[in-house]
Amino acid sequence: MRLSAFFRTKKRKIASTICITIFIFSVYYFFFYYQESEMFAGFPVPLAANLVKADQDNKYEEYKWWAASETDSIPPYYWLVIRILGWQEKEREGASTTYEKDGKQVFLTSVDKVIYLQ
Repeated sequence: MRLSAFFRTKKRKIASTICITIFIFSVYYFFFYYQESEMFAGFPVPLAANLVKADQDNKYEEYKWWAASETDSIPPYYWLVIRILGWQEKEREGASTTYEKDGKQVFLTSVDKVIYLQ
């Protein structure tokens, strides 16, 4: 066996291992890194977001989350998870976005390090 052939196959094994690892972490992230909102059933909320306040009378939840931003809204990966779970973006105005699924609407407002669900 030539030395160059050995390194070529070893590089393939390493590359395959890295790709499989990235795939496993991606699947974990998209399916297990989110929980359902307590008040708005079916709407995903990142596990890293801490529930600060839930008001049953006014029907809203406030979460503290490091990735939320008023200027950039929610991160693209969170937006993708919302879309994958069947929520359709209906309207966007400033920092607020309206999502709809099965006739239910959720208003998500993203400000610096805080998200609100109504």
